[in-house]
Amino acid sequence: METFFNKTNIYDDLQSVFSISDWITACTGDVVVDSTVTDLGWQEFFCKLEEFEISRAGKRASTFNIQAKSLEILLPTGITDVKHCVHVIMHELFGHEKHLPYAAWLETRGKGKYIKILISERYYSNEEIIYEDRWKSDRFQNKLTGKLCKADDPQARRIVKAGDIRKTWISHFSLKSRMFSADGFARKHSNRKKRIGFDRLLSHIRQCIVAAFVKMKIAFEKAFRIPGEKRHEWMNQYQQLNVIRINKAIQHVEQELQLEWIALRDGYFLQERKTYDRFMALAKRYLNRFKNGFFNKKVGGNRKLKLSFSPFMNVVRVQENLDSLVEDFNQEIKEFRMQERYGI
Repeated sequence: METFFNKTNIYDDLQSVFSISDWITACTGDVVVDSTVTDLGWQEFFCKLEEFEISRAGKRASTFNIQAKSLEILLPTGITDVKHCVHVIMHELFGHEKHLPYAAWLETRGKGKYIKILISERYYSNEEIIYEDRWKSDRFQNKLTGKLCKADDPQARRIVKAGDIRKTWISHFSLKSRMFSADGFARKHSNRKKRIGFDRLLSHIRQCIVAAFVKMKIAFEKAFRIPGEKRHEWMNQYQQLNVIRINKAIQHVEQELQLEWIALRDGYFLQERKTYDRFMALAKRYLNRFKNGFFNKKVGGNRKLKLSFSPFMNVVRVQENLDSLVEDFNQEIKEFRMQERYGI
């Protein structure tokens, strides 16, 4: 297992399940963990859950009926006790919350082993419980048109008050948990697209998986990988040549950074936080330069010249700008090495 620029390189995939029966049919692995309801077992439990979700969905025209969540994880090669691994991951995922019912399958695809976890978003009770679905906010109606409107409408009248009972129903299944909802990880923002917290939700799940692997003594090796340019069949020979040259420069920077990181990790550098921070600042600066495809080069005094490189530029100009970039990097890494490793 490796971490690239403090981001762990693991495979995980969270998906919404629209048909539990189809998902189970498509799953070719063997059940390794059944943590649903002891009296029912995973087959009967998920069958009842699907029937309940369909009955609750009603007639949907523009939205999907999400029946469950699925989480797929690629297991590290060092893990032998898969059942224990699943329990540790789900314990990290649920935290202090009550554990939702779930079942896990082990699949082998190629050389990799994958854990596929089907998670219910509803708790189950052996006895039927009366649930009250309440309105979360006030709702207003225009007196003249009869259409819903905002509170500041001059003709608005409130027809629903926040907290009023919307619907009452009796079931073994509870209301849906907010544990896998992006709204639970959202921040207040004027832009709705930025307000929804899908990225924060996925980041949280990834952190939980990494924490579980650390608890299971899975070793993580720090490495520095800079995304390279991809070659495509539709590119001409000059564009292909530019891609090769850009990736060659990336490999040179990666190798030098990796060597310095090994020296930093093994204690050749002074054990100071500032040394680590300076190294990470240097690494991220060149990561961003290759990511953006340009950099500013000082040419006498405070004057800066913007140099760029791209597969679609003139091959001579790309080579010259890459040579200048590598020259700057070699100078910076040499100064860093002499100062931090040798104290010169």
